[in-house]
Amino acid sequence: KIKHLQNMTASENKSVLIIGATGRTGLACLRHFASSNYGAVHAFSRDKSKYSQKDAALCTSIIEGNARSTTDLERALSSSAANLVIVSVGNGDDVSKSDI
Repeated sequence: KIKHLQNMTASENKSVLIIGATGRTGLACLRHFASSNYGAVHAFSRDKSKYSQKDAALCTSIIEGNARSTTDLERALSSSAANLVIVSVGNGDDVSKSDI
């Protein structure tokens, strides 16, 4: 299903920002876009130490911040110059209702 996103923009300088990139879905997206040669892959998460060396090496940049902070999100969007944003935030394995 993700393959069609590669043709979303005609821009030669494609850049994806993955918000929540340390979770299961975020890591799967990070690995997919890195392996598909989509373009620059920027990861956004609270703690960059959670990435394995292998996953960190796939990233053009790792931006630390809080997904609930407008300032942090604006900084990530600006610094990544992303033309595709994937939001993959959650609360771990807890599937109870939350305000995320």
